[in-house]
Amino acid sequence: SSFSPVGELFNILPLNFCLCGGDWLNAGDTQEVAAEKLLYADSQMKQLFSGKYYKMFGNHDTNYQGLVSETDSTRGDFSRDFIDKTYFSETGSAYYTFDGRNTSFFILDSWLDWTLQMDDYRWEQLDWLSNQLKNNRCQHKVIGIHMYYNEGQTVPMSEVLMDICDAFNLRQTISVNGREYDFSESVGKVHLIISGHNHVDELNYVGRDGEIPVVRTCAFMKDNTPNFDLCVLDYHTGYLHMIRVGTGENRKVKLAM
Repeated sequence: SSFSPVGELFNILPLNFCLCGGDWLNAGDTQEVAAEKLLYADSQMKQLFSGKYYKMFGNHDTNYQGLVSETDSTRGDFSRDFIDKTYFSETGSAYYTFDGRNTSFFILDSWLDWTLQMDDYRWEQLDWLSNQLKNNRCQHKVIGIHMYYNEGQTVPMSEVLMDICDAFNLRQTISVNGREYDFSESVGKVHLIISGHNHVDELNYVGRDGEIPVVRTCAFMKDNTPNFDLCVLDYHTGYLHMIRVGTGENRKVKLAM
């Protein structure tokens, strides 16, 4: 019911889709309850936004702070099979791409904050992204990742992501996990990174020239009020306009152009 105001505005305004930053779950759920919660929320959001709903996978959504069952108190992490084939059944993976009206969006899965070091799954995603950026012909590109920062620090996956975005925007060559990607003939620009995790309104500029904005938005429910942003990417002026509904301020974010 808290999302009803979002759905009402979505049906009135000329918006293209709804993007969720992740973290539907909290802690203490059994795998069965956690799965019911995730799939219920997913079903409701798809109905509310007429299928034009996309999501990032939050660290809490793994149920790593839950338990297997009421009789098994071991950690309740979901299997990769459940995440990819059930929760992300529409894409088949927690990392994927989709197209807006004028923009290609690339969604990554930052995984857990308890284990931040690079691993095979994170490298797999960054190899995938490098190939996507190299071959995608859309002029406008945006990255979505739940955890760009953790406790004020750029996480290792984000550091490599930033290097890839820099190399792409500058049409350079980069080695990612031992594989070379030459962006000299690529098309477009990574204008923006959208993240979540910290549940705060914050804007930082990253990259070699400090031109790529990383935007975070506060938790959806704050002071018993739904808080969300209506976003307009304006490539003519080079700004992202974020119009706040609820508690907080409107933001005007300079894009990497």
